[in-house]
This record gives sequence, C-alpha cells and structure tokens, in this order.
Amino acid sequence: MSMRNILYALILTPVFFSCTKQKLSNSDTLIIGIESEVKNLDLKNSFDLNSSQVISLFSQSLMRINSDMVPETELAISHKVEDARIFSFELPPEATFHNGTPLTCEDVLASFTQASSEGSRIKSAFDDVKEYSCPTKSNFKIVLNNPKASFLAGDVTAVRIMPKAMAETKDPIPPMGSGPYKFVKRENRDIIFERFENFTRYRNGKRIEEKQFFKKVIVRSVQDPTTRWLSLSSGDIDVLVNALSPQKVLEAKKMENLTVHEKPGNSFQYLGFNLRLPKFEKLKVRQAVAHAIDRKAIIQHKLYGLASPAPSVLSPLNFYHNKNLPNYEYNPEKAKALLKEAGFSDLNIEFKISSDRDVSSIMMVIKEQLEKVGIKVTLRPYEFATFFSDVQKGNFEMFSLRWVAVTEPDIMHKIFHSEQTPPGRNRVYFSNKRLDKLVTMGAVESNLEKRRELYNEAQEIVAKELPYVPLWYPSNIAVTSNRIKDYDLSAIGTWASLLEARKE
Repeated sequence: MSMRNILYALILTPVFFSCTKQKLSNSDTLIIGIESEVKNLDLKNSFDLNSSQVISLFSQSLMRINSDMVPETELAISHKVEDARIFSFELPPEATFHNGTPLTCEDVLASFTQASSEGSRIKSAFDDVKEYSCPTKSNFKIVLNNPKASFLAGDVTAVRIMPKAMAETKDPIPPMGSGPYKFVKRENRDIIFERFENFTRYRNGKRIEEKQFFKKVIVRSVQDPTTRWLSLSSGDIDVLVNALSPQKVLEAKKMENLTVHEKPGNSFQYLGFNLRLPKFEKLKVRQAVAHAIDRKAIIQHKLYGLASPAPSVLSPLNFYHNKNLPNYEYNPEKAKALLKEAGFSDLNIEFKISSDRDVSSIMMVIKEQLEKVGIKVTLRPYEFATFFSDVQKGNFEMFSLRWVAVTEPDIMHKIFHSEQTPPGRNRVYFSNKRLDKLVTMGAVESNLEKRRELYNEAQEIVAKELPYVPLWYPSNIAVTSNRIKDYDLSAIGTWASLLEARKE
C-alpha cells in the first residue's frame, strides 16, 4: 500500500466508525422492551401480564401492592377498613384524567360497577358486594355482605379507574386514565407515552410534588429472543424485566454496558398431579416424585442460580410464609423405596408441558431424574394455549406451571379448596376438609397474626399431602443499560420503581 493510501485509510477510518456508531436515545426517554405484542389496552378486558404492566403506565387503582407485598394507596389519599367488611377511600380533590376532566367518586363508582357487571373478567371477585356509594364527592365506600380479609389486596387493586362515560359504554375504550403517562400512539412495534404533567402523586397521605424523570416512555415489543438480546446489548432498548433467558442474564453480567438487577421472586413453579387418577391417589407415589427431583442441581445448572428452592406457594417474601415446612430433599433411594411400598414395580406417567425451548430443556432433566428411580415418563410438549387449555379442563396426568407474583394468601382458597375444582383453579382436584375450613376462615379473618396462624397450618397440610411438588421461586431479573441509574427493582417485578429511575 502506498503512503497516500495509508493516509486515506487513517483519515476515513474514524469517519466510518462515527457513521456506524449507534445513536443513543435521549436521556429523558425510557425504552422498555417486552417479549410479546400487547394487542389490547382496554381497561375492561385486558388480563395478561404485559398488558397489565403497560396499563399501569396510564391508569391507576385505588390501591396497589408494594414491594413488601401489602396494599398501599395509589390513587387514594387514604383508606379505612372496618371489620374486613366496610372499606372507605378518600380521593385527591385535584385528580384529573388525561383529557382534563376531574376525577370524582362518580368515576370510581362507575368503574367498580362495571367490574361487577355481567361479562366482566373479574366479576366473581365482587359477588359479595352489598353496596357501593359516594358519601361525598371525594369519598368512595364499599360494603360487603360478609367479611373478606383479602378484598383490599386481591380485589380492589384489580380495578383500574376510568371516566364514568367510558365505564358505562359497551364499546371498546381507548387507553386513557389518570396515571403518570398518557397514551400518544402506536407506531409499528412501539407504544408511545408522554408524561402527564397534571399527575397527582401521594405517599402516606402526602402529595409528592417532583415530576417523573422521563418525559417519554416507549414500550417496544421484540418477540424473537435473539433480537431482544441484541436490542438490549446495542442500546436500542433500555431495560428488560423478566424477559431474558438465564443464559443471557449470565452473559449480561459480563458486559460493561449492562447492569443486572436481581431480587428473590414470589412466583412459584410447581408440578401438578391429577389426583383423580388411581396412581396419584397414593401419597407415597407423590412423595417418590418429590424425592426423585434434584431441585438444587436444576437451579444451579439450568437456571444458573437465578431461583431458590420452594417449599410453599407463598414465598419467604410473604408475611404469611410458613418457615417450618418439611423439605423434600433429593433422595433417589428413598424415592425407589416409596414406589415399592406403594406397590409399583414400574410406573408410567404422561407429563404435559409447554413447548417453550427453555421449559422443555428443564423438564427433560426432570424426566431423566424420574426415570432413574423407575418412573417412565412420556413428555407431551404443546403450544402454550393448547397445553394450558388441557390443564384447565383436567386433561392431563402430570404438568408443570407457574403461579405468577403471588402476594395474597387467599390464593390457597382458589387453588386448593375442594369447591374450586374445574372450571375453578383447583386443577389437581385436591380435597381436604380441614384445609377447606382453614382457607375459608383465613379469607375473613382481619387480625394479621390469627390469619397467619390459619395459613401456617394450611401450608403444613399442603406440604404433607403434596397435591403439588413445589419446585422453585424464579428470581426477579431486570437487565438495564448502564445509563439507567437509581433503579431499585421491585420485589414483585412491576414497573413502578423503574419510572422513578433516571437515565444518563
């Protein structure tokens, strides 16, 4: 190469790199990546996790669940509970919707009335409501026929407040509420929001005056896992919350331009049995399955340590978690002995699972571990919708699923009470009269310590009877660009604390 060409190369190289270097997004714009497209932002009809996260940007509930997994005020300034039956909420007098109309008790009343109406996806939660009322323009009151201790956390938080006219129409409603960001538009795979300057924020009854750091929030769907990873690592998106495989999280920990935020989780992974089948009626068979699975090895080698062993559906983060439950340690010899005692020299099980690649990989390990103790397993992977439909109908022998973000102990009534078999959520057909009594009492007990005693005993029964084999609690993982600062990942994986972060 001639000296002239060398000089040209030296001159052009910086130009080339400056042209190919990615343009950084503005520091006042937060770009959140999600793994599937959000098709529905109708406050009346959305129910999947991604929709719920996006809806939290532009709407509010009277109450929300905080990182300690107890209810706190969101839209409401304050609340009062009498005998777990009468609930009162004081509303901020200056609150408005994004279209500028004042938010009053009439809007709250209409929102709850809609949630209680025929066709509402959450109607059953309000079947025991005796009365909704507005004693004043800024005070909303709910009276139940019977006490319900879980009502504040489990039901009130599910109702997003919308204008009265929207609540009363039968037509689909636009994404509009009173939340911190207002909907602007959809653009290809982006949903674009801008800061609502008149957003009313309270904490412990006191108004917070400072504005959110971000002027704009973009929610970008990136369905392909490889593309999603490249979008994050290149700076095209700022954050992914629980949307990367464990392998990619491990890789992210080694990258200078990314930060991994990890906290113990409250989602619960488990194996479920069809207890109507004679082979699973025998407790020793269920115990054998529990002792055959090496949870610690799976967590270490397949989940890369991003989970913790689970003894109960209620995680150690939960106020109601029982710390003294039996732990079914990995013991293949004991598993073999239990099978023999149960009268099985060989046992065949059909195991239905999601066809998701990561799920299938883990369930293949469980299959191998079960077969080492003499349980022949046939894996039946299905596309998730088909798989989940079969589980809901009781069309399975054994399956694995996850209860997501478990906060309220009343979930034990929903998934284990004998009256909750399909079409309810007791999909394993578990029945125990003592447990039925405990979770029924727990649903109405307002004294926290007495309520904890009831659920402690209920957890002991479930741990002993093993309608589920508890597996693990996946950690909550957020991976962010290192431009994101002052971010404290929520223990329940919500976006609320992300909105309080900043971007350099």
